[in-house]
Amino acid sequence: TGTPLSSIVQLSNTPVVDNPPSLTWNGAEFAVTWNSEVAGAIQVFLARVDLDGVEIGMETALTANPESSLQVDHAWTGDGYGVAWSDERHGPGEIYFALVDRDGTKTSADVRVTNDVAPSIEPSIAWTGDGFSIVWRDERDGTGEIYFARVSPTGVKLGADVRVTYSVLSSEHPEPGAPAHCVRWRQKDG
Repeated sequence: TGTPLSSIVQLSNTPVVDNPPSLTWNGAEFAVTWNSEVAGAIQVFLARVDLDGVEIGMETALTANPESSLQVDHAWTGDGYGVAWSDERHGPGEIYFALVDRDGTKTSADVRVTNDVAPSIEPSIAWTGDGFSIVWRDERDGTGEIYFARVSPTGVKLGADVRVTYSVLSSEHPEPGAPAHCVRWRQKDG
């Protein structure tokens, strides 16, 4: 009917604009990831919220870098979360990944998924049942193209980056979909 089931829940109290959140239901509660500025750099946060819209525990900072960590997305595995974001610690943007347990505690080191001088941005992640699919927009070929990588359930990158698109102008806003390793995106060709 379009009627809200609860009142609006504010998770962040920063005085600056937060970047768009990602929301996942795990069967018992919601997990929300977003980016927010802290001490001049944008960081990745995760909060858990119950069905009544009440925050469970405190929000967790998943990054604490002197450079910004942007455009976060996450996926539920049935046991925890995989989190992907674009990070500027090595230049204009690289895709990073980390594992987080069901309680919101980061359980792995940051895994650098991409390694290129051009920006890698707009990551999106999905759990496939046997690992993670991560897709993103990448400028390494001179235009915005969509790339894909797999990450194991333990947070190890599997194989090389795979270029998905060959557009004339630009491909953007990638999302992994079902079945496993299917990708959708918006393409501009003229």
